Amino acid sequence: MSLMRKDAHALLCRILAPASACTTIGLTPEDPRWTTLFELADANLVLPELLPQLIDKGLRESVPEPMLACLAEIDTLMAARSAELLAQMKEINGAFAEAGILPVWLKGAALMSEPEGQRRPRLMHDLDVWIPSPKEQTDALAVLTHLGYEMDSKAVATDWQDSHHYAPLYHPERPMRLELHRHIVRKAFGDLLPDDRALARCEHATLEGLPIARLALADRVMHSLIQCSLMSTPPIERGQVKLMKLLDLARLIARGGPHHALAPEVVETLRASPLPLRKPIQRFLTLFERDFLVTNPLGKDTRYCDTVDYCLLHGHPPPSIMMRLLLQPPTSWRQLLSEPGEIGNKIVRRIRQSLGQSTPA
Repeated sequence: MSLMRKDAHALLCRILAPASACTTIGLTPEDPRWTTLFELADANLVLPELLPQLIDKGLRESVPEPMLACLAEIDTLMAARSAELLAQMKEINGAFAEAGILPVWLKGAALMSEPEGQRRPRLMHDLDVWIPSPKEQTDALAVLTHLGYEMDSKAVATDWQDSHHYAPLYHPERPMRLELHRHIVRKAFGDLLPDDRALARCEHATLEGLPIARLALADRVMHSLIQCSLMSTPPIERGQVKLMKLLDLARLIARGGPHHALAPEVVETLRASPLPLRKPIQRFLTLFERDFLVTNPLGKDTRYCDTVDYCLLHGHPPPSIMMRLLLQPPTSWRQLLSEPGEIGNKIVRRIRQSLGQSTPA
């Protein structure tokens, strides 16, 4: 069964990858990998992506009929979800426009602001919007409060003061939480994607008649790459990846041409980056090249490949990774010491985290 998970993972990546023609995978409706592939697609948040990809690559007839019916139903549900998210974004855009604020939509929200993203919506955790000006950030928070958005009662504002975004905002009658960004990425990664450079070359557009902005394509690729590698380091180090993020990156890269390679300016920035940033990206790009067929310009380092494969085969990270995570200090000693019982539960939490039973914040 574990070997089938590894094989099904490779097959799922080939179906999803824009660079793969899927001409030699030999799928039939009776293939025993379908059930595992379906489960992996669900766990990786790409189940809604399957039907369009299968149709595009001429594999519709290879899908078992019950799964085909399920994917068609998911496609219908995603279309309804897309309409809800667009309505939420339009409401926010309208309020910002009245206040003279231009929102720069990021990540999944940037995709949703484009016709292709509306036609093929993907699963999303939240809407990310960047307001570059500190004064306009304050104004934007007031606008959102007026619309009915509020901070989660469990979030402490001071814990977010050094973050690249404010505490997540929720609306009781809207489908998606909102993250208002101070910066595009964490300060530690700002040299890879400087705010001022990104702002100067933003792409201006409209969404249903209202002004919006998106990052330039090269900056969206860099942002997505940072999300997949540096900002996903704890999960990916223990062998857990979300193919949804990898697919976003592969699709953005594919917009640059049929060669399926990172743009020269992105490669130049990566090669000039310090080793503590470049090494995790190198390991990620080795995995990305293997699974999504995008050329890795930084050289081969199979550490993440090996860890992901181990997890697929055994259902948990390698023992060395589990031990390191167990001994890792908590991210907040203040919280650890202020909550009764936390010290006693630390080992249990670490074991569950290393086994993938919980996701770190």
